[in-house]
Amino acid sequence: MCLTIRISESGRQKLGLTVAVLNGLLSLTGLALIGIGAYMNIHLESKMALMEGYDSGTLPYFLITLGLLMFVLDGLFAKAGYDCAYPESRSRFQNLLILFILMKFVLIWVILAGSIMSFTHQAVIRESFRNGLTAIMKRYKTDKSAKMMMDQVQISYKCCGSNTYLDWLTTNWINEEFLDTKSSAIKRKMRNGLYYSDDVPFSCCDPEVQRPCVHHDIRNKAAHINYGAITLHKQGCAAKLMFFIEYAVLSPTAYTVLIAFFVQMITCILLRYLQTSIMNACLMKPLGPGAGYVIPECPCDLCKTGDPMKYTKEGRYEEDADTGAGGGGGGGGDFSNFGGGGGGGGGGNREDGSDGGGDGFDGVGKGKDKGEKQKGEKDSKKREKEGKNKTKDGDSKKNKNKDKATKSPDKSKKSASPPKQKPKAKSKSPPKTKAKAKPRSPKSPKKKALKSPKKTKAPKASPRRRSPRRR
Repeated sequence: MCLTIRISESGRQKLGLTVAVLNGLLSLTGLALIGIGAYMNIHLESKMALMEGYDSGTLPYFLITLGLLMFVLDGLFAKAGYDCAYPESRSRFQNLLILFILMKFVLIWVILAGSIMSFTHQAVIRESFRNGLTAIMKRYKTDKSAKMMMDQVQISYKCCGSNTYLDWLTTNWINEEFLDTKSSAIKRKMRNGLYYSDDVPFSCCDPEVQRPCVHHDIRNKAAHINYGAITLHKQGCAAKLMFFIEYAVLSPTAYTVLIAFFVQMITCILLRYLQTSIMNACLMKPLGPGAGYVIPECPCDLCKTGDPMKYTKEGRYEEDADTGAGGGGGGGGDFSNFGGGGGGGGGGNREDGSDGGGDGFDGVGKGKDKGEKQKGEKDSKKREKEGKNKTKDGDSKKNKNKDKATKSPDKSKKSASPPKQKPKAKSKSPPKTKAKAKPRSPKSPKKKALKSPKKTKAPKASPRRRSPRRR
């Protein structure tokens, strides 16, 4: 198991309290996001007249929704972590921890989407301000409300134009009704019936400059005595408006949500360790140590330790293949020859006649190489057995011949005399025959001595020399 940590009961208590504290902070962060979204909605709504091509409710409503989710869910996770820290109250949320982990995992990616949206909307809002201010400047000469709005913005934010004061020089912002169009000086500045001059509205004047404001013929220095520095605001209104929204609202919000994303990941991992440790401890001893992990099996091979019994198992498999592993589904064999292979594994070549039932591993897995090796070993063992059987048959034939020789009667007394002389020495040993022979005539012992070998010779010698035939 990847990243496995053995956690005791005291460790689970500390882990649960840590999860509770971090989720409590995230719940308060959700409240802050609700306030930021509400303020942004109000502020951008008031500036919507200065913006063009932007939906002011997209980002604020998303932040408000995200804040509500964080406030409710992280508050629930904090309660679950606190209760799971103690065995007395652990049963309340013990079976719901895996569900909470899945919910937190989904919430993590929603928070990441909120952070990305906060960063990307900065450029979108900046561009909408530029387009909106340019459109208002074009309506400056005809729309009274646009004129008042532009003048208030330039005075309040101490700016001039959309990007810079030079924007007014390329904009037809003076109404021709208030000009003497018959004058030669005016005619020189007319282009396609529209009046363009080097003039800017009075609202662009910088009150902090000592010299009286020069907002007519600003590029004609000969028209003004001792005309040095420009007496106008040099920065555009789009940058000024965006400066407040970007650095006071959007950037802090984006970084706050990004930090909340990483904290949510940490709490999700800690909650997973707490859940798995409690689960594994309950299997053995509820108050004992339990193994905590993030995922049950490592997806990469780098974390795997390998099988320490690998080479031992391989050697054992080779021994089984050499001694007893047969082919595929072999049938039952002869008791004295080859053991029948069972099922998938096959039986082994055992001389004692026991059937070796295999598990199908060697007969199927070893393949052609070990099959050829086993065939060679079987052939050699067959040859050895055939040789042994031949020697046994030879011995049995010799024993038969000897038995026949002992059983056959003597055809002549001369040919039977040599075997009769040998048992005479043996027949003298029993004392009972001598004791019975004394009171009788002296000729009787000789007749008994000659007849006794015929009775004792054949039946006593033949059972001792016979051996059972084994095939």
